[in-house]
Amino acid sequence: MNKSLNIVGICLLSVLTIFLIVILVLGITGKGSISMFEVKSKQVKNESKELTGIQNLELNLNTSDVKIISADTDQLRVVQYAGKKLKDKDLFTFEKEGDTLTVQDNYSNFPICIGFCFASARYEVYIPKTYHENLEIKIKSGDIDFDKANEAYNFKALTIKATTGDINIKSELHTAKLTINTTTSDTNLDKVASNEANISFTTGDLEIEELKSNKTTIKATTGDIEIHALETELDMNITTGSIDIDDFKPIANSKIKATTGDINVKLIKDADCEVIENTKLGDKILPNNSSL
Repeated sequence: MNKSLNIVGICLLSVLTIFLIVILVLGITGKGSISMFEVKSKQVKNESKELTGIQNLELNLNTSDVKIISADTDQLRVVQYAGKKLKDKDLFTFEKEGDTLTVQDNYSNFPICIGFCFASARYEVYIPKTYHENLEIKIKSGDIDFDKANEAYNFKALTIKATTGDINIKSELHTAKLTINTTTSDTNLDKVASNEANISFTTGDLEIEELKSNKTTIKATTGDIEIHALETELDMNITTGSIDIDDFKPIANSKIKATTGDINVKLIKDADCEVIENTKLGDKILPNNSSL
């Protein structure tokens, strides 16, 4: 009995030792933010850039939260925050090639929690209200928040590619083409008007207050989809999860498919397009909303 307990104790001690060594190495190399308590991030860089002649604005971020802010200014302004002072090589840079301006995040931060939480990197990006060209956001890990604005965000094309992190667009969005592609993420959109919308995710939930689009494609592996008002030609396919659409006005024949999960769609009154629902394991409800 004692021999068994000794073996268990040695195994636990070995695991703890390896864990502490990893934390020590990350701390020494500067790749980890270690904190027993919450450490507030501090501003480490603040720089502005002209957008004259720029047709494509790209944010290429590593492990940082980012807040997009619509601003009454004629220049792009980027503010970088971190939980510690960064070396010059870790600060973001502007890279311009032709009509494309890229905000390049050079800080690879792998935060570690001990105790309550950790200090993480984040960005505030102030985009002029007069910029209506293409915006692309690529992020490995972190939340993307479009701050609430008095006017709608208006871009020719908005593309968001994220591995891990939530996406929140809290204001009205107008764009010819909306593309959101995520791996693990909850996505929340307010009011969206577009010619074409393509949303795909592996794991997470999708909630949209209102979406008007000529054509919409939504693909998901695992998660729930909730849309309160929808006007579009729809192609929706989810493997596991529920689909709820409160008021659906199809402008062309549409398809909604769930392999496992319930489908609850309320068509507006006098909808004259065909909506095909298909689920292998779940309930299908497709009533006309007589109150509309």
